[in-house]
Amino acid sequence: MGMFTKKEVVFTRAGIRVGDVDLQSPTGTGYDNIVTLSFDVAKNVQLRVGITSDRPVDVVVANEGGSMATHHEGITAGTLGPVSTGKNKNMGLILGVYPGDKAVVDVTVWTDRK
Repeated sequence: MGMFTKKEVVFTRAGIRVGDVDLQSPTGTGYDNIVTLSFDVAKNVQLRVGITSDRPVDVVVANEGGSMATHHEGITAGTLGPVSTGKNKNMGLILGVYPGDKAVVDVTVWTDRK
């Protein structure tokens, strides 16, 4: 972030459970080992994602069309970005663990506001 920019939080959620047993899970594994979240963004700003997790988790930031903007594997704490939102009005966050693993994740997504 620059000296004259402010942080504008666009999405935050604490206590996201990834990897719980769910026999009805659409993944077919019996585990909710993939969690997808979406959030609205402004066009052409820089996006950052702060992650805190009790166990390693894979994180993907996805563009509106489903393509990957950035990713990080095995993160327990840190910040991804900056990532340009480009022409996107909506972006996604995908959290994943291997089947049988579990994690509790806190997420904050913010952009630079001038």
